[in-house]
Amino acid sequence: MTAISKTALLIKWIDKYSGELGYRLLDNSLSVTAEYPPDTISTIESGLATNEPYTYSIQVFHVDNAMTSDSVTRYTSIEAVYGITFESYRIFDHHTCHQ
Repeated sequence: MTAISKTALLIKWIDKYSGELGYRLLDNSLSVTAEYPPDTISTIESGLATNEPYTYSIQVFHVDNAMTSDSVTRYTSIEAVYGITFESYRIFDHHTCHQ
């Protein structure tokens, strides 16, 4: 899972199964947020809050069972800050500075 903007995450997984009916995206509470057809390998979750953690797992499902991945948590990107200037100063300890 990768932050692709301050309000979106790219979620990718590997399609290791054959004969699956599809994939489900589960949120932190393991509620289904979306379903995808077989052979899907990624999705973009957008409209998210800036610099917030989001936790998801992927569930592959078949006719008679389902398997769920471990959860992964990522933050959306932090909003860029403009108009701040940083200055660098050298600080010398007069006891260790020799001329």
